[in-house]
Amino acid sequence: MALTDFQKLSGKLIAVGVFCGVAGIAIGLFVRTDGLFQVISAAMSPSASDTEDKKKTDDPHAGKTIAVVTDEAARSLELKTGKLKKTDYLKTIRFPGFIVEKPGHSGRTVSSRVRGIVQKIFCSPGELLRPGDRLFRVQLTGDGVVTAQVSLLETKQQIEATKKELNRVEELVKNKTAPPSELIPIRMLLERLEKQGELRRKELLVRGLSDKLIGEILETGDLRDEFIIRVPDGARPALDGQLAQRSGEPLTEGGKPIEPPLLADPPLPERPQEFTVEEINVHPGQSVSPGDQLADLAWHSVLAVEGHAFERDVKSIAALAKSGWKAAIEYGAHKDEVRVTDLDVKFVDNHVDTATGTFRFFLEIQNEEFHSTTDATGRTFKSWRFKPGQRVHIIIPAEELKEQFVLPREAIVDEGVDSFVFRRISQTADFDEFEAIRVAVLCRDSRTVVVASDGELRENNRIVLNSAYQLYLAAKADNGGGGHTHPHPH
Repeated sequence: MALTDFQKLSGKLIAVGVFCGVAGIAIGLFVRTDGLFQVISAAMSPSASDTEDKKKTDDPHAGKTIAVVTDEAARSLELKTGKLKKTDYLKTIRFPGFIVEKPGHSGRTVSSRVRGIVQKIFCSPGELLRPGDRLFRVQLTGDGVVTAQVSLLETKQQIEATKKELNRVEELVKNKTAPPSELIPIRMLLERLEKQGELRRKELLVRGLSDKLIGEILETGDLRDEFIIRVPDGARPALDGQLAQRSGEPLTEGGKPIEPPLLADPPLPERPQEFTVEEINVHPGQSVSPGDQLADLAWHSVLAVEGHAFERDVKSIAALAKSGWKAAIEYGAHKDEVRVTDLDVKFVDNHVDTATGTFRFFLEIQNEEFHSTTDATGRTFKSWRFKPGQRVHIIIPAEELKEQFVLPREAIVDEGVDSFVFRRISQTADFDEFEAIRVAVLCRDSRTVVVASDGELRENNRIVLNSAYQLYLAAKADNGGGGHTHPHPH
């Protein structure tokens, strides 16, 4: 029985051995030696995905957006880089505004002070004029100015005759051929005539004649029926180009000088007065009366900026005076935008616009010459940089941000809710590598962006200052939409 079991087991072992031998021969016929080695090596080596994962682990920039920029590409983009430095920044509020004339200061109306006919016009619309330049020649038709001149000349003759009589009587009294009492009525008459002459002179001043012209009338004894009206200065315009000045001592009250009369304009700023002819309201041959408007002049050397703010922003505007901060304005297209700084808010209006619910506030701005030309006759035409009606943006500081990174607007690229800047991580002779760093934006305007300094960026890091958007697009394209694959230089 035992022998029979042994024989059965031996038969099975022989069958297994024969099968293995046949299989070995088959493998030897169809598989080469090196092929069998490769199969065994493949079975023993790690998978391709495991190798890629190991590469990503070894690469410090794996999963990041990298832009590789050659020298040629940098020149094409006009790429600029700079080192980061923490600075303070004033967070601002922007308001819509526009340029306006200063009420009561920017306009000058030239009116006729006499009745007459316009003989000649010396100015043209848009022409630049200065105080004393000729505007119009007017021929008198009313008898008021002529009568006043005649009365002044008659009074002058009476004064001269009275003085001669006084000298004759004084000589008689000196020779004791006439009593001294005869001098009293003559002196009283002379005093009355001199006061009367002063009144006649003031009458001509009120009618618009100048001291100089009145002096010429008294000296020559000729009556004037034509007068030149000139550009006014800070006081009333006078005929023949001079300003009407009061003669005699300054007016006083209680021994103290009193202020100039209300009709006198306040002193203008200490800068050359230049007027522009806005409109001419008469033509040669036209009859004019006292008070008729002959021309409108504009003094645009100093203008105002009007802004509109809601109630929540009025406190920030009012706080400028205490903080010492200055306002600014911006105007022009985006690429050609110009900023004017160091402006003060003059006042905030005490009335609310019922239609918009806003408060008006005003700044003062010094105007600048934009362009000027001179024609063949010597007339100058000037164009100002700031013009009434021109729209601007008013910038009011509201909050100071300490120790942050202030970057140009072109240094930031936005993707969704994230913002990035490009920091240089390596530099070679042929290309530079820049890494996109996610940053936190604290505030931004049309020119600058303020980035928090407590993030990944550090002082003295060198970053790209412009063309960040182009770099970001190129890096994303080379990286296949994400990850770091050492893109080709571009």
